Amino acid sequence: MELKRVLKLVNDSFLFILFLFIISHSNLYAQTSDDTNSSLTETLKSVAEEMNKKLPMCITRNITLISLMADKNTLIYNYSYTKLSSEESKKMYRDIKEELESKTIQFQCLFDRKVNPLNKGTIITNFYGNDNQLGYSIKINKVDCDNIK
Repeated sequence: MELKRVLKLVNDSFLFILFLFIISHSNLYAQTSDDTNSSLTETLKSVAEEMNKKLPMCITRNITLISLMADKNTLIYNYSYTKLSSEESKKMYRDIKEELESKTIQFQCLFDRKVNPLNKGTIITNFYGNDNQLGYSIKINKVDCDNIK
């Protein structure tokens, strides 16, 4: 993969992270300050249902948010690269894994802890290639947030 294309994808990835931060910390999460797991589960289901009404949504020229799913206390984002196969996205991820994971964790965890679903739940971000095969996933939970320096 040529350097110019990789740098463009890295830039798009950081734009994606910013979008992920804005979407995941919208007012839909305000209810998660309740201490019960069932409340968190119901809130995450509501978030997924509301967001799915607006999807698919083009995030960048190379990334589309396809769907959100809620599974117990886990919110799962499913994205698709429009110009990369799953194998190409795996290679790109290996090349920038540390930086991409670090930025994603920082954005997700540094939000107001009182309403952050990561206090009691997990966020998984799946990236699929244009061949509809999973390229890679990033999983974030409270331990990741506690380990931010």
